[in-house]
Amino acid sequence: HRVGLLWNHTDLNEFQCGGTLVDYKFVLTSAHCARFKQGFPKLIVVGDSKQIVSIESVHIHPMYTPDKPENDLALLKLTKYLNPRGDMLPACLWREDEVKDEYGQMHYSTYSSRFDSLKYFHEDVYSRYVIGTNIEENGKCANTTFRSKNLLCGQNNVKLIPTVCKVQTKLFIVT
Repeated sequence: HRVGLLWNHTDLNEFQCGGTLVDYKFVLTSAHCARFKQGFPKLIVVGDSKQIVSIESVHIHPMYTPDKPENDLALLKLTKYLNPRGDMLPACLWREDEVKDEYGQMHYSTYSSRFDSLKYFHEDVYSRYVIGTNIEENGKCANTTFRSKNLLCGQNNVKLIPTVCKVQTKLFIVT
């Protein structure tokens, strides 16, 4: 589940960065967001409920270097557990070295309000999109939708959300 990062109580609808719940007390975000020019974020806000929770501590990846994409990770520990709801589930963090489908593809999921530029999507109320891609030898994504973008596909030593959680869903192809 996505959350917004806040630096004060007055800007509840204006957050410059987001994060993903990995537990009801921890949020994964990018290190460059956690080290924003205003300092560390102070609060998170959750969805339409606007549930606000203070951040207890910020843990930046020890090998993070500003302006470099490698190790751009930060873990935010919340001061209390979030109240679980049916539509608020933490993301899956996999322990296996690789998780691929029967075609040898890895899948990454995201939430968005647009689907016209994506080929695959899941039927659910949050418009979750799953992008299937093969990794080419030079690291560029084989999926032509992303080939022109400034994205690299690659093997990560720590697999973070490499596929949709093991939940049965319907996959449709948009033509």
